[in-house]
Amino acid sequence: MAGTRSNNMKKLLLFLLLPLLAVAQLPRLPQQGQFTPSFVLDLTKGTLPSSFTCTRAGTATRFNALGQLETVAANAPRFDYDPTTYQNMNLIAPSEDYSGGIWSRTGSTVSQTAVTAPIAASVTLLTETTATSGHTLTGSNVSTAICTFSIYAKAAGRNFLWLYFGGYSGGSTWFDLASGTAVNVEGNVTAAIVNLGDGWYRCSITKKNAQNHSSVAANLANSSTATSYTGDGVSGILLTGAQLETGTVVGPYTKTTTLPVTTTTLATLKGLLIEDSRTNFVRNSEMVGAVTGTPGTLPTNWAIDQAYGSSTVRSRVAVVSELGITCVDIGLSGTTTTGNYLLVNPNGANYPCTVGQRLTFSVYVRLAGGAMGIGAKCGVQAQFFDSGNAQLSSNNSTEIDVPTGLTKLSYTTGAAPANATSCRFWIYFTGAQPTTVYTFALRFGAPQVEVGSFPSSYIPTTGSSVQRNADFVQTSTLNWFNPKQGTIVTEILTPIAANTTSNQGIFSINTGTATPRIDCRYPFTFFLNTTSISNGTGLASTIQRVSTSYRSTNYMAVSVGGGVPTTATPATYPTGLNRLQLGTLDGGASNALNGHVRRLYYYPTVVPTPYFRKVSQ
Repeated sequence: MAGTRSNNMKKLLLFLLLPLLAVAQLPRLPQQGQFTPSFVLDLTKGTLPSSFTCTRAGTATRFNALGQLETVAANAPRFDYDPTTYQNMNLIAPSEDYSGGIWSRTGSTVSQTAVTAPIAASVTLLTETTATSGHTLTGSNVSTAICTFSIYAKAAGRNFLWLYFGGYSGGSTWFDLASGTAVNVEGNVTAAIVNLGDGWYRCSITKKNAQNHSSVAANLANSSTATSYTGDGVSGILLTGAQLETGTVVGPYTKTTTLPVTTTTLATLKGLLIEDSRTNFVRNSEMVGAVTGTPGTLPTNWAIDQAYGSSTVRSRVAVVSELGITCVDIGLSGTTTTGNYLLVNPNGANYPCTVGQRLTFSVYVRLAGGAMGIGAKCGVQAQFFDSGNAQLSSNNSTEIDVPTGLTKLSYTTGAAPANATSCRFWIYFTGAQPTTVYTFALRFGAPQVEVGSFPSSYIPTTGSSVQRNADFVQTSTLNWFNPKQGTIVTEILTPIAANTTSNQGIFSINTGTATPRIDCRYPFTFFLNTTSISNGTGLASTIQRVSTSYRSTNYMAVSVGGGVPTTATPATYPTGLNRLQLGTLDGGASNALNGHVRRLYYYPTVVPTPYFRKVSQ
């Protein structure tokens, strides 16, 4: 009898521990143990199952796996990537320090400078000696693969840059940095030159044949054919960002120091982007009308409403591309004055608004050349006006240091005050000391003004405002769904902590109407018909999980981040549910998440509380 009782106690203990054991064995994807999902939707793999449909009238944008902004066709899902996580291969190391290591020089010297490059990189001045010889900078590298060699260059007394693959026949190209052209391309390479503004170019050569090369070189030349000449001892070229990669594409630059980067790391997938309809009221975000030159022409509708100082002169304009974004570089020079303030207006007119509305302005910006002085800051300024154009209020965003890498600034106004009919935004720069002599260039891209309390994905415009339509993703295949009880675990990523409406859809199981329904909303309210319960806190730009459970007789629960569940007894229970929609609510494209749905798991039962909490972590 004692042995039987002992065995029974062991069995009871094992039974009680089973849920915890299942949790202990749980991987990142909750698909093991006795609680196996009947439906697994993993959108971090970048595909939407064929049982789902995506509807969106018109195109929209996203960042792709190469970290580049691109346009997505109508009715195509937007799997959106984080462009800051992309890393291209670079088989050259070091890529910015040419004083030693793999680099050698003949008839030339190198010196570090304080010059600002079009990328976040240190700049070297390659200067010719007075020798009668080649004036070269050679990096040892051996490969039989088809490769592309690129480097950033700006004339500093010498206009001709000669690139070649050493030991590879017909592998040279001469670039004219004054005209921005490849003027002499030998037969076994192709060549390209990209204008980056402020006299900077990215020059590249690509091998046509998979034959051996022993080195790469960036050399000075005094003509479009010169390989040797008598130098003057002072002329040179500014260089940075040497890169060698396999293939024929010039990829984004990757800095190296002691070791090469031998593989390309694709950008991290955020998830399936689902947004509501928005309109970009900036009339010309794609820089139409801009003319590259000195001083050049600003994009149509753009204006500098207040200069940095009394003697400010616009010295140049250049249209460039970075991260796939069409940008304009605006160069300025002069002397700052007391209370210096630079206001750049990308629209040249006010934006319409109504009382109580919130508007959000966003733009990509960075220093593209020169220096603005110690303590220079930037931000966004917003002003509301009445119908007679009298100013009602003025507010500034939090200031940040002027970035050296392309950075998205955004600012959301407070509610438009009484009598407000319009609003105006400026990108502002300030902080330089008075009487400072300056020459610098600023880069701007993808400016956007939209109604709402947060910035959404970029909407290109070329002459008037453009509307992006809402995303709507759903499936009517619910053979995995248990109408009596179940547990739904959802993983999301949103750019904001909470919307002012607190009503952004995460998922909804419904009949194509607002009720009946089982749905979950950000920041984390769970509905069974009209009964709702909340749990947890929304976190901006943070992957979060929410667990929700229901039982038709008497139970509903929600847990966020492993927290103690909130539970309730629903007043009524939904029946006849026949579809699942992601990131929206009420059977249509309303109340969008305005963020990324990453994963959804469905268990056809109410799982035990320890497991329920664990899978929301």
